Amino acid sequence: MNLKQVGRVAARRLFETIEGQATPGTEELPCRLVTRESSVPVP
Repeated sequence: MNLKQVGRVAARRLFETIEGQATPGTEELPCRLVTRESSVPVP
């Protein structure tokens, strides 16, 4: 997950809301899941 990108999107959405231009919904950003030895195996 690119935390800089997440922060930029969050800041943009916040400023849009403050300016009265909020848009409903969610945004999906690319991410990945890393399974490590400490993870519980999926049944």
